[in-house]
Amino acid sequence: MAIKSLQLASVARLVDVCTSRHQPYLTVTENLDQGDLKKYLTEIRLSEGHLMMSDQSSLLRQATAGFQYLSDRNRIHKDVATRNCLVSRHLLIKISDLCLCVDGYEDDYVLETPAVSGQYRPLQWMSPEAIFRDEFTKENDVWSFDVFMWEVTVLARQPYEGLTNAEVITAIGNSRALEELDSCPDDLYEIMQSCWLKEPVDRPTFELICGLL
Repeated sequence: MAIKSLQLASVARLVDVCTSRHQPYLTVTENLDQGDLKKYLTEIRLSEGHLMMSDQSSLLRQATAGFQYLSDRNRIHKDVATRNCLVSRHLLIKISDLCLCVDGYEDDYVLETPAVSGQYRPLQWMSPEAIFRDEFTKENDVWSFDVFMWEVTVLARQPYEGLTNAEVITAIGNSRALEELDSCPDDLYEIMQSCWLKEPVDRPTFELICGLL
């Protein structure tokens, strides 16, 4: 399979795939000892701990390198979020795609957007073109990575917390940025704002983001 050829330190390795005429197919992927990054960050927040700025920067640089690697090979992730990254006790991370395999994150998905119904979509992480036209591109991944960066700085709080799905759709349609909190450095928030630009062509590439972090 083509995906098995994707080898990078920051990308989880696909070990094997079990296929048969009976659904669903099964995949065996690399795993790390601390589970997914969203769970790791949430545990820090709930214990009233904090993430050192150097660790925050390391996580973001690793993730950017991984998503740049995928982008350079014309791979579109479609669900960039901390729940889809694995983390080790040494804060090494690997990009994966565990979204529908992990219990407890059902609230991160909706079954209806203005463009489609009956299919799971990560609404709070989606760009305007993904929400309104169901278009998933590298530029949509960049928009979602913006929310990923925000998640890391706020220890996995829920994006657009307190808003209904309809209000989230309106907010994203108006390119409303997530709020800047004290835990987010100003220079990082400037990068994030550039990723939230409404026109996909105006957003930075992962290569550019990697150079800025």
